[in-house]
Amino acid sequence: MLVRWRAVGPAGAQRGLLAAVAATLALLGLYRTPVGPRPLPSRPAPPVRGGHGLPHSQQLWNQCRNVLLMSQLQFPWERGDRHQRCKKAQWSVAEALEGVRKLQQSRPDRRAVRIVFIGDSRVRNLHSTLVKELGLRPDNASTVPMFYNEVFHPREQLRRAVPPQQRLPGLRAGCTEVDVMRPDGQDRVRCSLAAGAASLRSEFWWRPYLERRSAALLDSLIAECEAGRCPDLVVIDSGPWYARVARYSGDPTTERVFVFRAELAAAAGRLARLADATRLLWKLDEQYMPEVAYGRKMNVTGAMMVLSSVVHETAARIPRLSAWSSGLAETTHFYHQVCLPHGRQLRQFTYSPVRHECLDPMHVGHTVRWKMIQTLFNVLFFNVVAPTQGLCCGA
Repeated sequence: MLVRWRAVGPAGAQRGLLAAVAATLALLGLYRTPVGPRPLPSRPAPPVRGGHGLPHSQQLWNQCRNVLLMSQLQFPWERGDRHQRCKKAQWSVAEALEGVRKLQQSRPDRRAVRIVFIGDSRVRNLHSTLVKELGLRPDNASTVPMFYNEVFHPREQLRRAVPPQQRLPGLRAGCTEVDVMRPDGQDRVRCSLAAGAASLRSEFWWRPYLERRSAALLDSLIAECEAGRCPDLVVIDSGPWYARVARYSGDPTTERVFVFRAELAAAAGRLARLADATRLLWKLDEQYMPEVAYGRKMNVTGAMMVLSSVVHETAARIPRLSAWSSGLAETTHFYHQVCLPHGRQLRQFTYSPVRHECLDPMHVGHTVRWKMIQTLFNVLFFNVVAPTQGLCCGA
């Protein structure tokens, strides 16, 4: 740092020298114009335990939210009891179905329990696991979508593109709408899905970006809540498509991160309104470990960690929005215990015994997905189950 300049010539020469030095420092990125004090960083609010004067249901929910927090959940592999940490209940399929029936019967109108997933393939996998394990029936049994949405194609071009299914793999049973995208120059189909039974309905809406279609969906859910048809649980994720997929040629990752922050800020009002009406969870991105699947590190990890911090910043400003971080620990532990020891085998053999359990740290396998579903059961049934000492959620 330059502390003092010594006068060695006329005042004009000194001013010229100072101007030249300032210009050089600015070009080097070392010079900064004076700015006001920086605001303190926003941090997630600490967990709330009970709370005198609050309704009993709100006290239960304040305690149950700890099952979503990496810092507050006691994980099975940890030795001893972490001070003031709670545990997650484990549900069999039969117990989960019974919990769904109890929740439905606790309502005057006996309407079915409803879960809505919004985002990309990671929450789509949670929807698919829930549908498979609980035996839900797809709304649309065929692979023909109920309606189309224009994304990157003009509508008429989209109508011509979708019907020849052999040219557009990705259509699946239960597809209620379809998006045709061209992120790498080739047509790709992504479906929104829905399935249900007498007591439970699950919906997945393909929305990898927080753009106008996401805003329209949030508006629709808010309107349903105002009409008394609110879903019981809404799970959102977004981020990897900003970190990994360029929207146009030469689209830099840094710019996409700033776009994510701006679009999340624009959606904050809608998220706050929806969080006031129902349980709203934001599933954070798993810590991406590409060396497990590809044998090398990738710079996407840093970008995704920044995206997660942006979500925490937003959740700190929306008290009823829950940032779901406990899944990060469960995914990381599973990959270190199971996938990393078999890393070489996974790369060499397509049909390794653990191949489908270690697809990649973003999409994970059935075991980890079921752990995530268990967390959702804890949240869903927090006020209809019997109390058990040490659990985060229970009535």
